[in-house]
Amino acid sequence: MTYGMLIDLKRCVGCHACSVACKEAHGTRPGVRRSRVEREFEGTYPDVRKTSLPLLCMHCEVAPCVEVCPTGATYKREDGIVVINKEECIGCESFVGACPYQARSKAASEDGYFGAELNEYEELMYPVMPAGAVDKCTFCAERIDAGDGQVQACVAACPAGARVFGDLDELLCSAEVPGVDGFLFDLGVSSPQLDIPGRGFSYNEDAPLDMRMDPGNNTLNAAEVINTYNEHDLARILRVYGEEKFASQIAREIVRRREQEPIETTGQFVEIIKAGIPAAARRHGGHPAKKSFQAIRIEVNHELDVLERGLDAATRWLNPGGRICVISYHSLEDRIVKNHFKEMSQGCTCPPEIPVCVCGNVPILKVITRKPLVAQPDEVERNPRARSAKIRVAQRL
Repeated sequence: MTYGMLIDLKRCVGCHACSVACKEAHGTRPGVRRSRVEREFEGTYPDVRKTSLPLLCMHCEVAPCVEVCPTGATYKREDGIVVINKEECIGCESFVGACPYQARSKAASEDGYFGAELNEYEELMYPVMPAGAVDKCTFCAERIDAGDGQVQACVAACPAGARVFGDLDELLCSAEVPGVDGFLFDLGVSSPQLDIPGRGFSYNEDAPLDMRMDPGNNTLNAAEVINTYNEHDLARILRVYGEEKFASQIAREIVRRREQEPIETTGQFVEIIKAGIPAAARRHGGHPAKKSFQAIRIEVNHELDVLERGLDAATRWLNPGGRICVISYHSLEDRIVKNHFKEMSQGCTCPPEIPVCVCGNVPILKVITRKPLVAQPDEVERNPRARSAKIRVAQRL
């Protein structure tokens, strides 16, 4: 089961009862907000329209906060809920640039709402939220784990009944959601995560071979793949996921080296890759370890499987006229997107000599971008990592 929360913006009156109930239930310190309500205004007086926007953690499928957490304190549970182990959190604030919803906050002081002297309630609740640790919405995970039927604090407090919590697919069906008007898939790995050496994603820094985007939920890391997979499987992964021309040579070198000692760091892996690629081939085409690191990362995190499931689900839920936009960063991802759009936009496949269609195929999507959109030179100059980005768009018929 994957949990989710459905919020009906047409019912939300912006009363902040959810925010107050959340603070009361979890005893968060001043400046820490798991749930908040913001307002947006459209138009000019006297024709002004106000919209209340409840904001909380979105528990992303691929959560940027999980990706950038250097200690693994932030992790995603099997039920889809993103939580924080407060004992392991070091309060590094790596989430600041990672979370697009500003759904995480940090208690900067030991003081309570009325100064350094805490009242009885604060003395009871604040140890659960130590100063210096990061906090966020957990969908009241402790209530879910208790299994006593107690609903989430914000759901129970909402006077308008705007919030419903439960299994995500069941929520969408029971709420009679007709569909979704648009999906945006940004398949890039979070830049802050790449910049944290300890996560093992970079071939420019010596660090433990990890590469897990979700250390709390994914037990398989890069070191285990490299040290336990047989030579044939390693070569296949490097060839298919990394499109590495010298996959067999690198796989052979990996097996030879690990017989001498375990391969545990990115530095060791880089040296092995260099040894498996001829010197002449290493002189051009960028860093020689780039493709192999990509391949192992994809294997560890099952990235392509997640993409295929996401595209299938998005196509099912898309409203007529709605669009799917995908930003991919390497040819494997782009190929999956291109083939999915092609398959979903294909009509009858019967041979021309058959007078009546018997295959029953009808097009579901219309491809908007026959060729992918790419970054222009000025954008690449501002953001070099946009160099490999490709955008494809399709529309539901």
